[in-house]
Amino acid sequence: MSSPMIHRIVRPGVASVLAGLAMAASLAVAIPARAADPGWPRQFDSSSGSFVIYQPQPESLDGDVLTGRAAFSLQKSGAASPTFGVLWFTEQIEIDRDSSAVSARSLDVTKVRLPGITPVEASRYEMLVETQATGWDLSGSLEELQAGLAAHSSRSSDRNSSES
Repeated sequence: MSSPMIHRIVRPGVASVLAGLAMAASLAVAIPARAADPGWPRQFDSSSGSFVIYQPQPESLDGDVLTGRAAFSLQKSGAASPTFGVLWFTEQIEIDRDSSAVSARSLDVTKVRLPGITPVEASRYEMLVETQATGWDLSGSLEELQAGLAAHSSRSSDRNSSES
């Protein structure tokens, strides 16, 4: 029930708009910092060229150690088009079952595969991605993680049954 004083100062239509704005403002304050996350893909420039890392795909979870892979591209200076590759990683994660949130504690790029690179370049690219990833919000929901792991398990089962 609205106050007669509000009706005298503010017209009813304006009062409902103000109430809506107040509600939106309170929701904006309640949204976690993840909302500022730029999402995928992630891009960064280095002396090796411009990297684009696509959304990681989880493969397995053993305790608090997540393993997965991510597609990426590298646009080298002077190259007509980017080269696409894959990187594999392990990541220590923390799962908060009460809030259903997963947060990353550390990321280790374990392998990089990109056509035409040397082992030295692969090591350099691993370190570049790890360094850049320290500034990324790699948190997510437990449901997203479980869905990604289930999808990988399903793809692996399909591959194994087609090879039989």
